[in-house]
Amino acid sequence: MSDPAYRDVPASEAQQGLWLLRSLGREPAPRCRTYRVVGDLDVAALAAAWRSLVDRHEGLRSALLARDGVPVRRVWERAGKRAFRLREGGRGKAAEGHQGPVADGGPDLVGVPTGARMTVTAFGPKEYRVHVAVPRAFADDDFLDRLVEELSELCAGQPLPAWAPGADAGAGAAGTDPETPETSETSETSETSETSEIPDTPGTPEAAEIPGTPEAAEALAWWVKTLTPLPSELPLPADHPRPERASGRWGEIHAPADARLGRAVAHCAEARGSDPFTVLLTAFQVLLHRYTGGDRVAVAVPVSSGTPGAGANVLILPADIAPGHRFEDVLDRGTATTAEAMARRDVPLARVLGALPVVRDARRVPLSEVVLDYRDRPRPVPSLPGAVVEPCPEHGGPAPADLVLRVDDGAGGPAFTLLYDADQYRPATARMILRQFRTLLRHSVRSPEVMVGELALDSPGRAARALGRADRRAEGGAPRHTSVEAIRRQAERDPDAVAVDGPDGTLTYRALQDAASRVAADLRAAGVRAGDAVVVRQPVGVRQYAALLGVLAAGAHVSWSGTADSGDRGRAVLEALKPAAMLVAAGTTAAPDAADASPAHAEGPHASGHDELVDWYRATIGGRVVTVAEPGPAPAGSALPAPPRLTDRAYVAFTSGTTGVPKGIAHLHGTLAQFAAWMAAEFEIGPGVRVAQWVAAEHDPALAETFAALGSGATLCPVPAKIRANPERLLDWLAAERVGVLQTVPSFARELLRVLTERRSAEGLGTLRVLLLMGEALPGELAEGLLKALPLVRLANLYGPTETVAATWYPVRRGRPPRGVRAATAPPPPAQIPIGHPIPGRGVLVVDPSGRVCPAGVTGELVVTGPYVADGYLGVHDHAAFTRLPHTDAPCYRTGDLARRRPDGTLEYRGRKDSQVKLYGSRLELTDVEAALGGHPAVADCAVLANADRDGLATRLVICVVPRHRPDGTPEGSPSEWRAHLRRRFGRSLLPALYRTLDRLPRTVTGKVDRPRLAREVAAAERDAVARRPAPGTETELAALWTDVLGTPPSHADQGFFAAGGTSLLVPRLLHQIRQRFAADVTAPQFYAHQSLAALAALVDRIR
Repeated sequence: MSDPAYRDVPASEAQQGLWLLRSLGREPAPRCRTYRVVGDLDVAALAAAWRSLVDRHEGLRSALLARDGVPVRRVWERAGKRAFRLREGGRGKAAEGHQGPVADGGPDLVGVPTGARMTVTAFGPKEYRVHVAVPRAFADDDFLDRLVEELSELCAGQPLPAWAPGADAGAGAAGTDPETPETSETSETSETSETSEIPDTPGTPEAAEIPGTPEAAEALAWWVKTLTPLPSELPLPADHPRPERASGRWGEIHAPADARLGRAVAHCAEARGSDPFTVLLTAFQVLLHRYTGGDRVAVAVPVSSGTPGAGANVLILPADIAPGHRFEDVLDRGTATTAEAMARRDVPLARVLGALPVVRDARRVPLSEVVLDYRDRPRPVPSLPGAVVEPCPEHGGPAPADLVLRVDDGAGGPAFTLLYDADQYRPATARMILRQFRTLLRHSVRSPEVMVGELALDSPGRAARALGRADRRAEGGAPRHTSVEAIRRQAERDPDAVAVDGPDGTLTYRALQDAASRVAADLRAAGVRAGDAVVVRQPVGVRQYAALLGVLAAGAHVSWSGTADSGDRGRAVLEALKPAAMLVAAGTTAAPDAADASPAHAEGPHASGHDELVDWYRATIGGRVVTVAEPGPAPAGSALPAPPRLTDRAYVAFTSGTTGVPKGIAHLHGTLAQFAAWMAAEFEIGPGVRVAQWVAAEHDPALAETFAALGSGATLCPVPAKIRANPERLLDWLAAERVGVLQTVPSFARELLRVLTERRSAEGLGTLRVLLLMGEALPGELAEGLLKALPLVRLANLYGPTETVAATWYPVRRGRPPRGVRAATAPPPPAQIPIGHPIPGRGVLVVDPSGRVCPAGVTGELVVTGPYVADGYLGVHDHAAFTRLPHTDAPCYRTGDLARRRPDGTLEYRGRKDSQVKLYGSRLELTDVEAALGGHPAVADCAVLANADRDGLATRLVICVVPRHRPDGTPEGSPSEWRAHLRRRFGRSLLPALYRTLDRLPRTVTGKVDRPRLAREVAAAERDAVARRPAPGTETELAALWTDVLGTPPSHADQGFFAAGGTSLLVPRLLHQIRQRFAADVTAPQFYAHQSLAALAALVDRIR
């Protein structure tokens, strides 16, 4: 039987936004109510009552369709047969479908669900499940409450009164207490087709809602002003990045009602002249501020329209927050903002977003990642004659945002439900967020005068347990002997085992000991004494290890330098260290007339080598240059000093120096021995294991790697210099050398993975057991690719600055999809692999600027504590980084790195506190560059950005300059002048760099440079710099369609649709015209991925 007749009416702006979400595959689930009914249910009477309601409210028999690319609302004249369905059920859950009459009449109208629906499932003669579903475009919670009440009245035979709008959302009460029982938290994860977003549906057609009226213009202007500058992006403590295509999985965490908390919230609201809703909103905003550090935090709040058949509108409510603000002050400002916003609640969200320069992303609605959904009254339960009715939990669809905090605030206090996107969050993280919100809320309402940075997120007991997990200083035990002694004992146990297998030969442990003794004797003969510094400056080969061990055997401490470390840095290192001697390869010479008191050995592969740094050292420092001869025993009768002690200095490593003069960091034998022993034990380095040394000599991990291998009886295999940077040749070398352990950096590991992928085989790498990655952030997808390509290899991520040798590590394991989740829809790997947990002997804390330990989820500075932290820098450098924390008496190093803890205590790296980046292996402080450039007379203002590749590694600097102007208005200076100015300070370490001149720098509400916005403006400027006119053919024809839709042509082929003035509501119309003109069915997700004219034209050409 056919459906009733219908009419089509224009859709509201918000309903058009919902249509677009449907086109993107993210249609919000309908609003649902489900009840268990036991007794003599009159199903026929219930069906008649429901049909009467559908006939009474036209929103219950409406659907969103599209005609000629424009969304319309189709309204059926009366309820169709599909508005009610009776089905027989087993013991399973009743069907919760919401399909109504299905329209036909063209490609835009096929298979579209229409109207509200009631499904009654009979489980037995007196047991039923009643499920009601209404499309969100035509119902808010207040309207659904009213439907339930009207259904009860009709079933009781009472006439229905005229419609009376419900009370406004945002009025109610709430409350809890620290003495209440711990949150009862349960989690449930469901799977649906796609993740939905918050609906942009309208309220009543008040004057403020009708476009073109003065009231509407004033209301929109207020919203634009209130949301300018745009709220901060929210890097929430998610476990996974937002996927390109959502799976629709979601979960819920619940906390029961708490009457004490409700009373405390109500009392705080009354004292501050506010209301419970705004108190809860402010607490939520403060929590988000604590997580993200954002100084402008916004939360999306759905509000009831009060009109039957209209969906809820959504308000974006911002708050300006700094750690030093008091909670009560933030609440007072929020109360005023909320009152103003509620007075303009009828402006559709779609219109507000269309007036703001927001970033369009097909995966989310702008500014709406986090939602607070507040109810201040209980949901009604239908009264059905002859039956007992009780509500059932709702599982109507995915969370309409990344995080949704639902608050049901009744007489028993507020009950909380946190809905979360299971693609991004694990249940443990969601539990943490809800628990910390309740803790912060308790503290803030009881002590509103406390600054937001001091509000507790965890109970004292939980905080103490977290602090205990972060402190491993007492674990592992102190080393019993030095690495020098460990190598000597290995030589006694197995003297003929191969210690070093290099490109220039091999050394057994006996030969290594003999060669080291000879080097020690030569150093003593050259005047080196215990406690002196000696530089080892040699090419890759077996002799460099004899030199290292010989320096330590002589009682001196070593600084290992690569032969390429020349120029200013090399001289600065020698100037700071003032070594008593320098060990060089046989054949390396100083100036021709420079005498050398050390033994002369002219033979060797570098017989004609000349090293200018040696000249400088000899002339300026006045030290001795000692050549390392062919390995052999020490001369007879040569006396060696007593072996070094654990408390003696072992080595000095230097920073790169790109942030100024290289800083020397000294470590003791005890520190070196402790870490080397841990590394060998943890990664099973020992006899029979061959360890590749890829790390360059001037980087301190090379020393730890060397002594971990040699101190445990393994064989060290230095990578030949000529293949070190060649991934193809290195993989072949690893196979040929039967290497078992390799340590490298993630950026080079990606090159190795690329070659392995091209070869489609890891054949020959069967002996490789351990791959250690350090020195850079480890992207999750790179780790996943390595695990797949090397299934037998153990992968670990190591973290630690030179000042601590190393601090944390994380074993990277093969991920498994969550229980009940198909592998194809499993969450993506994390954007970055965690840096893990402290290495034994170290404590690793995350602290805020005041030195307080940060709770889990909150980003702060990493501080390493313990006996193996260096005691400062050599010389007169600033030692502030080694200032001890107020709550600990242990040595500390403030790394300047940012991190946060996961709920289980695992550490995640979050970047640099001081804008320091690594550019092609060299540390660079962006604020130093800004300060240096700011000193140029032609520069009025400047900011420096670091462009990153897909792994988050810096590849290029973008230097943005606001030039000063001459009296005639022309700008002073030029990129060539600024480049030359900076090179005098930083050398060539700034390359590659791009210079952009701007009229001004965008700034946040607190006056800071708005770096995300600046990055977007620079990216747009780069696109405009290469702008071209639309090419003949598809681009020109498509430009004409843009002109028709936007009323103005695109300025160039690379201009984006939204940059040209388009809004999301115009997208369906444009796609319809493309379909008509080119016979190309471009989907909304495809459009969002190809927003520029050129990209969209190329897509059209591919698919038509």
